[in-house]
Amino acid sequence: QGVELLHKRQGKAGLWMEMRTGKSRTALKYLDDVNAHRILIVAPLSAADGWRSEIRDTPIGRKLPLLLLDDGMSIARRAALVRQATAGNQGAIVIVNYEAPWREPLKDAILKWRPDAVIADEAQKCKHRTAKQTRFIHLLVE
Repeated sequence: QGVELLHKRQGKAGLWMEMRTGKSRTALKYLDDVNAHRILIVAPLSAADGWRSEIRDTPIGRKLPLLLLDDGMSIARRAALVRQATAGNQGAIVIVNYEAPWREPLKDAILKWRPDAVIADEAQKCKHRTAKQTRFIHLLVE
């Protein structure tokens, strides 16, 4: 039902399902169906490993390289990795935490890459419309 909803709403929908009921797999199945190839997942650091294992077990995860931009890297290093992994407009799945993507030069690298799908995991992190992370997520999905 979740995949059907996403198709009906052209991917612009929230999946307000209980924990452990397949929100990640539902989103990844939809993105595979529509042949998305530039996917940005913005998630809390604590959810990154869960996303990594979910992605590995899906058809889209076997098609696209996965890039996890973790907190052990500088913002400049993360930006360089995005530019390198996405050179030539090739596809990738990029996972980044909420505290990083709005910071330069990572912000510029992500905007130039132009993701065709953005997943905001734990979207309550974007509840304050004046917060930099919220404004950046809105900029991506406009």
